Amino acid sequence: MPALVNGRTLCNIPILADLPESLLAHIERHLAPWPEHGNRLLFFKGDPGDFVAFVHCGRVYKTLHEPGGRELILGHSLPGELIGENTLVRAHRRSFTAQLSPDCRVSLLHRQYFAPLLANADFMERIHEQLCRHVHQLSDFVESTCLYRLEARLARHLLNRMQGNDLEVRLPESQSILAAMLNVSRPRLNSSLQKMQRDGLIRLHAHGVTIEKPEQLRTIVNAN
Repeated sequence: MPALVNGRTLCNIPILADLPESLLAHIERHLAPWPEHGNRLLFFKGDPGDFVAFVHCGRVYKTLHEPGGRELILGHSLPGELIGENTLVRAHRRSFTAQLSPDCRVSLLHRQYFAPLLANADFMERIHEQLCRHVHQLSDFVESTCLYRLEARLARHLLNRMQGNDLEVRLPESQSILAAMLNVSRPRLNSSLQKMQRDGLIRLHAHGVTIEKPEQLRTIVNAN
């Protein structure tokens, strides 16, 4: 299978695992890399859904803006994930703006090359599963932002991002991004993080947070 531009491959895209070689070759042949120094906005809310994007590194943030201009981050996609999968199910305009992190690299597959993907039942089943996960994530976002006070919202966010028993949680590259994920101002978020650290619940460091007392964070969530 030919190599992608800049050495990227599709081997780390879970949604493509164990699919026919002919389908993978088709995708790889028609992928178009997004310029590394191009616009950091992949598409805007309301744009036509005329491509899907594979994430190779970095993050893609799904954003909306309140009437007053404040940014909300509904969720994000990581390396190995697919952006805009709902356009494979039904052609419609984008429901959010996709913003690339500075280190993000993606490749696009445009609509004129969708036919072999749509014809593969295994691939489309995975697309529907991913859509269901994203609906669940959006429901979780709405629940947190509407029903939880900030301390519980932050505790829930940190707990949800633990990997098994690993107490190290990587945070976004800036507090402004995390604040947009939690629908709160950056100063209020910073105050809550500092309080959690003073209380011995977490330890802040350059690349994220070490959760020192996960059970106490769960207590905060359950007591909301």
